[in-house]
Amino acid sequence: MAPVMFPAVPRALTHTRLTRTALNRTVATRTAATRSVATRSVAGTLSALLSVVSLAVEPAAQVYSATADLTLVSQGVTAQVTPAELFEALDLTRDSATGKYSVAWNADALDAHLATLAQDFHIPARPTLVLDDQSVVREGVPGRFLDPDQVRESATSILNNRLTFEHQDFGLGVLPGSVEEPEIRVIFPGAFDGPDTVHLTFDDGPGLYTDKILDVLKEFDVRATFYVLGSRVEAYAEQIERIVSEGHRIGNHSWSHTELTTLTYKEILKEIEDTQQAIFDLTGHWPTAFRPPYGSVNKDVHKAAKAAGVSVDLWDVDPRDWAGEVSAEGLAGRVVRRAHPGDVVLLHVTKRTTLAALPLIVEGFRGCDESNPNHPDHRPDKPVKPEDTDDKEAMDAYREARDEYKAFDACDPVGRGFQLD
Repeated sequence: MAPVMFPAVPRALTHTRLTRTALNRTVATRTAATRSVATRSVAGTLSALLSVVSLAVEPAAQVYSATADLTLVSQGVTAQVTPAELFEALDLTRDSATGKYSVAWNADALDAHLATLAQDFHIPARPTLVLDDQSVVREGVPGRFLDPDQVRESATSILNNRLTFEHQDFGLGVLPGSVEEPEIRVIFPGAFDGPDTVHLTFDDGPGLYTDKILDVLKEFDVRATFYVLGSRVEAYAEQIERIVSEGHRIGNHSWSHTELTTLTYKEILKEIEDTQQAIFDLTGHWPTAFRPPYGSVNKDVHKAAKAAGVSVDLWDVDPRDWAGEVSAEGLAGRVVRRAHPGDVVLLHVTKRTTLAALPLIVEGFRGCDESNPNHPDHRPDKPVKPEDTDDKEAMDAYREARDEYKAFDACDPVGRGFQLD
């Protein structure tokens, strides 16, 4: 019985000659050199079709091959699709009535290639950033994206032309792209711009002590920056809104507080962008400051921050309030002694000691005023020892006044003379 012959495969779509391993996986089985090829209807790839052809035709018959990639282009961005990837996006079927084979594009496999192209092609629009008074801080830049439905329709048309030889340029396909216009976003006022100022910053919030920390800052008329976690924005919406309404600055501290250097670039970008969007949706302000958890950075963190339009903010003074090593007085001493004008101080809203140390920190920098009961003006007068030391009542009063005088711990009315922001 003569071998079953199949229609020639178009040159532009065929594969190179297959290996023995590949042949063993085909839908055709050849039991002997003189026997016919057993076939059955399949929904496979073009690789399977070529395997069948390889086994069925005479040894001298030509086996078609294609080595050129398909290049998909959209607005100057290109993506290469190899012959092997094209074959994976093809389905081979056999009409049982006519015995003819047909080739069609597998939508699921094709979508996977187009999704990869769309990711590489997409560039978010860079928004125009303005302050509350509408003064422009940074001009926006248009972005670009591919519409999945339009791209699928165009790609299918390109590939069908390639399959049927209706289009002579088999190596190039042009896909439609769309332009994304930049939005106008109101941002938080800047910070870290005063060379004579020490900058207080609070991480990991909103959290347990955020409201009480805000109370202290309000009492002393101090502004600070709060780097918040995107995963907590919705649950602590009132605290976020209070931070904004009382004139403080909000920064991005990632979504989940993961060490970003353990993630891929795309995962890092998602951590930043999801937090940006959560803060913007709640406050109407777009953060421009970003502090990576643990201060952990690499080139992908810097690249993602640049793509999201945010700065990478670290710190100059870390008093280790998160470690619980010292008392409130010891913590305040660390901050006040180590900080210099222009320095950024790292603190956390999740620690009770930080809350207790905050008034001491402010006074250590600014000095205390007369409202503080420990201001030097409130020091009690030095008591005079009674002449009659045998007068028990007088001596008891003297000793009490002496102990109070000695215990008075006067605050520094001058401090280090620094401003706080």
